[in-house]
Amino acid sequence: MLTSPPRYTRPDLPPLDDADRKLIEILVADGRASGRRLAAETGLSEANVSRRLARLTEEQTIRIRCWVPPQFLGLSFQAILMLRVAGDHARIADRMRRSGSMAWITGTFGLYDLVAYCCVDSASTMLTVIDECVLGQEGVRSATLAPILEFYTPVFRIAPGEQNRAGARGAAGAGEAPRPLDETDLAVIRELQRDGRLSYADLAQLVGISATSAADRFRRLTNDGIVDIVTFVDPPRIGLMVSGAFLICASGPMRELMRRLGECPELTFFTVLAGEHAGYVAFNCTNEACYEALRSRILATKGVQDVRPLLFSTLHHESVVWGKSDGDGHGAATMHRSNPPSPARARA
Repeated sequence: MLTSPPRYTRPDLPPLDDADRKLIEILVADGRASGRRLAAETGLSEANVSRRLARLTEEQTIRIRCWVPPQFLGLSFQAILMLRVAGDHARIADRMRRSGSMAWITGTFGLYDLVAYCCVDSASTMLTVIDECVLGQEGVRSATLAPILEFYTPVFRIAPGEQNRAGARGAAGAGEAPRPLDETDLAVIRELQRDGRLSYADLAQLVGISATSAADRFRRLTNDGIVDIVTFVDPPRIGLMVSGAFLICASGPMRELMRRLGECPELTFFTVLAGEHAGYVAFNCTNEACYEALRSRILATKGVQDVRPLLFSTLHHESVVWGKSDGDGHGAATMHRSNPPSPARARA
């Protein structure tokens, strides 16, 4: 039977109950929903909501983070890096992670063995990273770099077939923030990248401003389309047992093709690439039959010439703190199953 391992959680965790699933559903729609709202919509007490949120976060069923397009922070070169390797995948992934340039590294079954999402300030920096941290490693047989021409903000669909808010499209190479960001804006973004549910009081204390100023800054950043609070969910915890991505070989205009593919509810993340494969789309399916049906639907989509599947295995690294390290190369919002994050604090 075709299944993917848990991305973040342990496989021995007890199943979620209806109240857990309702909380997750609300948080996917609004990652900063207040404790009062969560209690009202689930019928739980606020104390019970707080305990459940702490548990769901600590076990890494959910991770609530601030998403900001990397180019808004000066990281104008983004790419998908795909490797064929022989030997210890974890060792190679760890060296890549320590470069501070990899936002996401996962093992895959299929055409490649490791796939990474990279964010750096320039193509020159990317070449240095590849030379020193990738191709310079023993066991790396080949590396394929596909620059991202356009990406769509990641949107995690709570269940196949369910409607969800649309992700925002952005050019990966040339776009700039809608307005200049000062040091306080950047500090607010950094703290929310670590914990998207920080209360305004906690955010103010960490940044060194008043709670009123923290709230105003956050509202301006969201209203201006600079940041979004996104709830990431571990797919197997909600019954999505097969995760991976398709490399798209296209024969038609890519933006129109991406619009068509956006109608597939199992697809969660879209990028338009330069190179042999014109697109990379990630998916979460309930089972093998769902996966086969999705593959057939994509192949039947106008503009798709062929697809190359990549099934996800071990997740080696994840961080949404673009281009920022905590001293040893770990992104500050890095997730490792052996090192769970602190419980999320509900917004006041």
